[in-house]
Amino acid sequence: VLAQRLGVSVAAPYRHFTDRDALLRAVAAEGFVAMGTAAREAMAQAHLLPAVERPRVGARSFLQFARTRPNLFLLMFGTAFLTSRDDPPAALSAPATAAFEQMRARVAAACPGASPNEIAGRAIAYWSTLHGFATLRAEGRLWRFMQEGLSEAQMEELVIDAAVAGFSAPPDPSRSPG
Repeated sequence: VLAQRLGVSVAAPYRHFTDRDALLRAVAAEGFVAMGTAAREAMAQAHLLPAVERPRVGARSFLQFARTRPNLFLLMFGTAFLTSRDDPPAALSAPATAAFEQMRARVAAACPGASPNEIAGRAIAYWSTLHGFATLRAEGRLWRFMQEGLSEAQMEELVIDAAVAGFSAPPDPSRSPG
């Protein structure tokens, strides 16, 4: 199907990629680059905002990317070759790491005084909240009865509120890991 859309022979992609997974990894890597570019563009517009507000801008960028490119989003995050606990495959390592580090930097800036472990934990909580919502939406698992009375914008803002809860609050040493 991809070859047909590109107007090339069915065999053409295999001149550049060893197999289907290699092609999909390359597409997913480009997705991470595009997502990172979209986040950088959004953040460039937010440079005058207080640091604590910038993760909201980044969250909106992430959710917009997932909403407007759901199939690419699902390929990037939901594919079998990305679901291990190990590092991502070499083709995805640099762009996936760069996208996560952008996000972690926004969290760190919004949480002054937080320890590296607390920043890591908050970054995972932030990403998990946004990713979970985006995945449920992309897979069509947010059924009508769940959304009753909420617009798409309201749902997104509530998810973002949950993702950034506690940012800029002073770290609680009793909860800080390690």
